Amino acid sequence: MVQHVTSLLCSKVISDERTRFPSFIEVLNGASFSLTALPSPVPPLTLVSTWFSNSNKPISANFRIGVIAPGEKKHIMLEQQLKIGGDNGRIANIYIEIVKLVVKHEGEHVITIETKVDKK
Repeated sequence: MVQHVTSLLCSKVISDERTRFPSFIEVLNGASFSLTALPSPVPPLTLVSTWFSNSNKPISANFRIGVIAPGEKKHIMLEQQLKIGGDNGRIANIYIEIVKLVVKHEGEHVITIETKVDKK
């Protein structure tokens, strides 16, 4: 079984060259941007997500990142396969740069993360 453990949104991720441990710069707990006109570009963001598998066998899963704007249906920004377990290890971390996101409406925008495990 593959479980999405956590995600965070930040302005940047940097890795220590020696330890390879990441540092998350300006972690956002709900982002608020001052926009002078609409449509308006959002500053670049990084989405960091962690998944865990309780199996030692390799598992393939698909994850989708979407955004829901006020009054609109969910727009899928990215859909990609995730391989976890076996030689890949039981924990998977992804770092996704969100660039060229344009806000067209005032109000709260929600970023969604979905996981679907391939049934074989």
